[in-house]
Amino acid sequence: LAYLERGFPLSVERALTARDDDDAKLLLGQALLRRGLTYFRAEDFRTAAALLASAAARELPRGPVALSHALATALSAGPEDAAELILRGPLFA
Repeated sequence: LAYLERGFPLSVERALTARDDDDAKLLLGQALLRRGLTYFRAEDFRTAAALLASAAARELPRGPVALSHALATALSAGPEDAAELILRGPLFA
């Protein structure tokens, strides 16, 4: 949980990626969404959306995981990073 607040090292990301269980995918998806929000990286949003998709589909009623999935999906359609956002401006006006 502390990794979600302060970021996580590459070794933890690799360990979670290697695991094939739903809890690891959910944790990694949440962590990548937070990293994407911090550094505004579309790659993180795309990966988070893919990881959170199955957990969001299983969640009834729709709750925080579905919201995280929707947010990651929406932000993945934006600029690749903060530099592109500053250079090009908003894509959708």
